[in-house]
Amino acid sequence: MYYDRTVSDSLIVELKPDGAFSFLADISRRHHWADLQLRSYPGKPACWATLYFGLTKIIDVHERNGSFRLKGGKHAPEAFSPDWTEKRVAGDWRLPSTQEAVVAYVRAAMGAVDDRFSHEGAIQAMLCTRAADLFSVVDREAVVGFSNTAERDAVYSALQQPLHDAISPDPTRKWWKPKKFGGELDVLAVDDAGRLLTIEVKPGSATDGVTWSPLQATFYARLFSAWADERGPAAVDDIKSMLDQRVDLGLTSARQRSLRSPLEVVPVVAIGGGASPAALERMRAVQQALVASGAGRDDLEIWQVEEIVRYSHIPWSEGA
Repeated sequence: MYYDRTVSDSLIVELKPDGAFSFLADISRRHHWADLQLRSYPGKPACWATLYFGLTKIIDVHERNGSFRLKGGKHAPEAFSPDWTEKRVAGDWRLPSTQEAVVAYVRAAMGAVDDRFSHEGAIQAMLCTRAADLFSVVDREAVVGFSNTAERDAVYSALQQPLHDAISPDPTRKWWKPKKFGGELDVLAVDDAGRLLTIEVKPGSATDGVTWSPLQATFYARLFSAWADERGPAAVDDIKSMLDQRVDLGLTSARQRSLRSPLEVVPVVAIGGGASPAALERMRAVQQALVASGAGRDDLEIWQVEEIVRYSHIPWSEGA
């Protein structure tokens, strides 16, 4: 197993003020639905940064051996130049005409995202950019990697089977139909107590999602605990390196949060908006079944995330 999304110094430099792509970090800091995440694979020379708008990927900036290229998202393709997919040195990306064109594309792509996708991802984005007093975000859509599919399947099976056994189908409850889920954790963060939080985010309107969220959050906590156990003391250093880079870019709180060693991984369910009483009751039933079986975690935390403030732009001049 592996997990380390530390990126190159070259990419960090170009995302910082006066860098070729500093505007991406600036957008992430200023817009409550925007979020910039850093990506890499251990031992690989390439790395990249992804700007999200809600749940939607807007643009990737790829770096390899000091050269950079861009990859656009699905929105506003007419504003994305095919030439940007070719590798260029940082100085070429700093040219005013190029920067203006890339910024224009990003704005067009963000403006083309359907409201329902930005609203659904607003909870994740808010937790990543507006919850600095509560925790520091390490990663979003965090994925533990494996050397091959067989290893992944074996680990997933060993971690999931006790959970699925605890919530086997119940014919007396029609809604008791466990959902399948993938390996992407919504948010990985560190709190003031130095705990590593595996946060599963659900909009309150998603009844099924809220219902089975303890199952997902518990699995991700087990998965990251297994990675930490295999990695040993270096796991703390890996998380700290990722966190330090986000702090350096102003993407998460500079507040000092020292990780516990060995890592203490805690599952969290974060519900945005008002969940129905029925959904909350079902969620509690799932959590109680997991704990009663011995497979669940009695330290699982359930958060009600307050509604974020929404705003509209006020133009400061004609055509702005």
